[in-house]
Amino acid sequence: MLAKALKVLPNEVYILGCEAAEHNDFAIGMTTVVENAIPRAIGQLQSWLSTKKLANFEL
Repeated sequence: MLAKALKVLPNEVYILGCEAAEHNDFAIGMTTVVENAIPRAIGQLQSWLSTKKLANFEL
């Protein structure tokens, strides 16, 4: 609400996330499915960064 009041909201917001398949265990770490999805997520992020003009962002 503060950002809206100060009129500093961005024009676009991109969210890259991963949804857990199971919530009933409290294991630490990632499942194989999530680990295997990481390269695809990184590729998507790199695509966004290369096609959008994002100020002061370095890989």
